Amino acid sequence: MLNQGRLRLAALAALIVAAAGFLTACAGGAPTVDRYTVRLEASGIYASAPRGYYRASEDVNEGYLDSDRVHFDRDMDLSGSAGAGGLVETRLGSDSEARLAFRQLSEFDGESRFDRPRRFDGRTYGPAENVHSSFRWNAASASYAHRVAVLGGDGAPQTDVFVRLGVERNQFHGALAEDRFILATAPFLGLDTRTRIADGTTLLLAADAGAWNHQGQQIQMADASIGLRQQLVGPLDVTVGYQISLRDATVRRSDLEQSQARFALHQLTLSLGLSF
Repeated sequence: MLNQGRLRLAALAALIVAAAGFLTACAGGAPTVDRYTVRLEASGIYASAPRGYYRASEDVNEGYLDSDRVHFDRDMDLSGSAGAGGLVETRLGSDSEARLAFRQLSEFDGESRFDRPRRFDGRTYGPAENVHSSFRWNAASASYAHRVAVLGGDGAPQTDVFVRLGVERNQFHGALAEDRFILATAPFLGLDTRTRIADGTTLLLAADAGAWNHQGQQIQMADASIGLRQQLVGPLDVTVGYQISLRDATVRRSDLEQSQARFALHQLTLSLGLSF
């Protein structure tokens, strides 16, 4: 039986698809704000330390203790992380496009002395114990976007509105003396807007959300971003942006081990793009 999260996502998708049939008539034939056939982008990322926790239980039948939640800030005292990202976009038609994207944040590290007992992967860490900890997050996605509306025009800045449907694979790695991996994949649905605010300058807004719960794998996720893209010379452009990402992923293995990562993450990006 489908859980409520998947039912809500399916209902939202059906509503947007139904609306798209009507709205596409408003978009058809109008030139897009971004006029390219293929676009490549490489990004440098800086992310602040995540806010949330990582839980690694050895046996779910033991029950959960508050000490199972090892917090990224209070307990791990993680640093921020530099990272990298990239994407490839290609036009499939006048109003549609496909995108492959990834991001990697692999330098959240911390040295801390616990001020309270914590339990991680079956081991209990006592107060005043010095611990080295780390956290990693990688995400890769494939998505399809369709332009459903064109706003503005007649002297006002043009805004293209896209509905995006895709799937994202997340990998999380949390470690104290022991380490735990989480792999979780989910579909997502989102909305993108691109507004030409001046010649060669585009304002980018995007938001998406997704969820999945099947055979011991559960994840809820959401992202929102804002960016400003400036054409430099010829096919080269630069984009500065901000993104907030929310993730809550839980994986239960057949041996009763259970891992959970739950966090909010703020990211600044600087990207170079090449359009053809």
